[in-house]
Amino acid sequence: RCCCCGPCSKLALGRSSSTVSLATPAMTLPDCTRTRGGGGQVARRGSERMRARVAQSPRVAQAPRRSWPHINSQIIAVASTGDLALIMSTVEAYLKQMNIVNISTAFHRLAKLAVSDQDSMEALQKHPTLVGLVQAAHVQLEQPYDGDTQPQCQAISNIVWSLATLQVVDHPLLRCAAAIGHDFLVDFKPFELASLLWAFSRLAENDPTVWECSLQFFEIAAHSMVNNLNVFTFRCLVMLASAYSSVPGRAGVPFLQRLAVHMAPLPRAASCHELVCVASALCNADIYDEQLLGDLAHKATLRLNELRAREIVDLFCSLAHLGFFHKRFVDRALHLASQMDLSPSQLSSILCSALALRPRRTAVRTAALRLLPRCAAQLGALSNIQRSELTQGIYDFFSGLDKSDSEELPRSVTNGQEMPSEVWTFLRAAASEVQGSSRALASGLIVAGECAFPRSGAASQTGIEASDDEAEADCPDPQVVVKNTFVHVEGEGCSYSQKSEFLKGLLGRPLPAALEVIPSDVSPEKLMAFRLDYQIFRLGKPFGAKGELCAETL
Repeated sequence: RCCCCGPCSKLALGRSSSTVSLATPAMTLPDCTRTRGGGGQVARRGSERMRARVAQSPRVAQAPRRSWPHINSQIIAVASTGDLALIMSTVEAYLKQMNIVNISTAFHRLAKLAVSDQDSMEALQKHPTLVGLVQAAHVQLEQPYDGDTQPQCQAISNIVWSLATLQVVDHPLLRCAAAIGHDFLVDFKPFELASLLWAFSRLAENDPTVWECSLQFFEIAAHSMVNNLNVFTFRCLVMLASAYSSVPGRAGVPFLQRLAVHMAPLPRAASCHELVCVASALCNADIYDEQLLGDLAHKATLRLNELRAREIVDLFCSLAHLGFFHKRFVDRALHLASQMDLSPSQLSSILCSALALRPRRTAVRTAALRLLPRCAAQLGALSNIQRSELTQGIYDFFSGLDKSDSEELPRSVTNGQEMPSEVWTFLRAAASEVQGSSRALASGLIVAGECAFPRSGAASQTGIEASDDEAEADCPDPQVVVKNTFVHVEGEGCSYSQKSEFLKGLLGRPLPAALEVIPSDVSPEKLMAFRLDYQIFRLGKPFGAKGELCAETL
């Protein structure tokens, strides 16, 4: 067995460290001149000659031959210094003498040191010594196994985990590891198996072709584990949930459903990171287990102050995506989010998820109004699709659409009598964007809002009469008009090519070809203009039946 410890899931959270240069320095060899018996003057003279050769050479290409346990101890000792360059030079010196356990130890120590520094990780991915280490591992794993020779399961698990942590994909090596996992499944300990499966799924996130060599391994592992989940610790169950939630074709859903039943109730010692991972796994697989989600939301509410901003956003969005509402969690999470320094993307994600919650709540409305000014100030940092989704979600929530889904909101909000001034400010900021279809969408929503809500109602919320300058600023874009219930925007930033890209993002596909029955005297430009406007109209942007998708039109 490998004398190094197994992979640590805490590494996924990263550690702070300084950037490490990967230039290979002069390597200092360990003291290898001691003799087992009395050496006298001969041993001392040999020691002096060895030191002289090391001093004269800036680098030693190959260390003296040593036993495998000694090589392992040297790698561990050098890794404890935290010097990534020194580890690389040590690995290079002993590479040709390493067995699979030594290679596993080297991989594991390199991954632990590089995981917290992206620059060092990128340099390490291209380092020739790492390439040589991958090739050496492949050679070791290709060796045949018989009844007298068993694979080093912990070493194989550590190697694939390290590759996933370093984001290095080597298909020949992964095929060998998957084949060994498939053939020697019963020889893997629970943690080794969970770590190996998690590593394959992590690698497949960046390179989906990894599933070609590992999918069969996942299938046989699920059949083997489904009736033996009690032998896995909660940490292992979390890794299994993360791994099977990303299996393509929803092939991992049956196993995940059994896993969700087994995991509830969650242990009191579950870490914040594990809570977020469980929620993300259920969200990715679209599994709604009320008992598990309720316990997860309750425990997360008690520990919200321990969660980082990214973890709060991920957890909130996962529960909202599943349609699970936990009042205390939603109220406290939104309150904390309004006080945190969230990135523009995080701010947009949590606000869109909150606005999509049904039934709509007063707490969500209050938090949204508190976050809207920050969103308006950071619109330029969002993508066009993010701006469009956020703009439409804000308008739908505050305009009183879907009245049947409203609970706990004032009657004036849901009967078309109130539009907060913060919403008008946000819509004007979105309409001032000069790029993409979100500008046209926001301008159209301003037109729709002006028709449905009197401007005096928006100004009266603050108790201050709008000045002439403010009234002029509140007016919709003068270039926006409504023609036959279609939003028509003149000028730059609203070309039909941009509308087409916007519509493609909403439908997930471009418009199909026009029918051949269209008269020849209709110009292609006029036909395309009508089709684009009509499709946007049918999607409820901003008029029409919201969510009504039309597969084909003229």
